[in-house]
Amino acid sequence: MIPAVDSLGDDWWTSEDFLDPVTVQGDRIEIPVRLFGTDLASAKTIGSKAKLVRACLLSRHHDGFVREAQLDRLLEATTDWSLPYVVQLTGEYVVEIHEKILAQIEAIPRALVDEFAAANPKFIAKTKQRVISYWFCYHREKIELADLAACQILDKLGWWRKRDLPQRKQRQKWRG
Repeated sequence: MIPAVDSLGDDWWTSEDFLDPVTVQGDRIEIPVRLFGTDLASAKTIGSKAKLVRACLLSRHHDGFVREAQLDRLLEATTDWSLPYVVQLTGEYVVEIHEKILAQIEAIPRALVDEFAAANPKFIAKTKQRVISYWFCYHREKIELADLAACQILDKLGWWRKRDLPQRKQRQKWRG
């Protein structure tokens, strides 16, 4: 992992906050909320595994365009330890990232998805809550929750059920 970290340059730091840790094959992974820095120096001299680790780290970058640029490598890799970074991006607010994930989500092996979900039910639950929250804040006037790309990703992963949808109360006419 050191070559991946070294490839980021010298001006990098993370927020002091970390997401709730996830478990992957018995190992605990702590994902930073955000990664800050400006030196996006080339990673041509590091190996493919280090490039994937670098992509995982940069998927936490403060710039949504940088996060989006890492997706192809993360989705191509379909490794058990890159999956949490893809899931985290699903629970964020950038619709373009959701659409890119949705287009490729079925390429992730089912066994990886099921194993990750079984080991990380709190992370999955919080991701679903974030999807609903962002929809409620930014999209509810324009689109039904079930039509939101992030919701469709969770559905394709098998992590979404109709009961997860917030219930709308039917307005009754007042008769006075």
